[in-house]
Amino acid sequence: MGRIFRPNFEFEHQLAAGNSQWQLSRKLAQVNARWAQRMISLMSPGDFLWLPEVDLLDGESRERLNSECVQRRVTLLEKIDDLDSRSERIELIPWGWSRAMAQLASTHGFTYSAPPIETVEWINARGTSFHVEEKWEIAPTGCRVIHSLSELLEIVQSQNESVSWLVKAEFSMSSRERLLGRGRQLTVNDQNWTEHRIRDGQLLYFEPWLDRIAEMSIHFQIAESRSVKTLGCTHLHTDAQGRYLGNVAIAKFEEADFLRQWQASYENMCAFAEEAASRGYFGPLSIDAMRYRTSGGKILQRPLQDINGRFTMGRCELERASSAGELSE
Repeated sequence: MGRIFRPNFEFEHQLAAGNSQWQLSRKLAQVNARWAQRMISLMSPGDFLWLPEVDLLDGESRERLNSECVQRRVTLLEKIDDLDSRSERIELIPWGWSRAMAQLASTHGFTYSAPPIETVEWINARGTSFHVEEKWEIAPTGCRVIHSLSELLEIVQSQNESVSWLVKAEFSMSSRERLLGRGRQLTVNDQNWTEHRIRDGQLLYFEPWLDRIAEMSIHFQIAESRSVKTLGCTHLHTDAQGRYLGNVAIAKFEEADFLRQWQASYENMCAFAEEAASRGYFGPLSIDAMRYRTSGGKILQRPLQDINGRFTMGRCELERASSAGELSE
């Protein structure tokens, strides 16, 4: 059976749409095109990479993508019609499973094995990490759920002028779908952003901006049998505004010492992975953690900073480093 990979990096937007009709914007189509090359590290010779947005790449970027596909011996497809003449069954493997991806598989006659979409939504929802952090008593001080603009205004106006803060949407991702503010001001654009999402029925989540020391990710694969396998760890690097910069894979001989440094986070991450499996989720799962400094100088960990029931850039880097033999060095 052949496999076709679809880099739907708009995955969280698809989840946010729920049962509503989803339309891929040009901006998000450009994101798919720009990051598609990363997904090749997940693929094997003979696989297909389906990228209808390939025409949005400039000449140099498209040449690099083609070169990577040739090196990995995978086939780049712009039009799915190119598969029509094949008699073998093709399995769809997306970046992340959503209702839109399940419908896509059915429309084109692909085989697929997707976890319950309701469970995928539960894992990736900001509300899940918020409530689990509260239940396990691991939440940073000051985290709040927001039900209305007036509630957010009240919280912001109670902040210290020198304090930075975040407001995240239910399905925020890679520094998108969030507000980053400071002090007691909420701009008109921020208020409009808030009202729009609350009007759509979303809850929002207020967090203090943490004094980050280090971040990392642990990558799991959950089987349909509900067994959980830890694949490896990566350092996670972000800029001063929390935007993603990259991951660096941890070599196998360094892993035990690395996990001892993050023991509290690792235990909570594994516990959440088991909970996800018990709810019927299977597939890739990556969880980010942060080590941070409180205003009083205490060093703490945030084990469930971000939970991703999908492939991630960190997982891609782990697979690339593993294929290159870098993890055994």
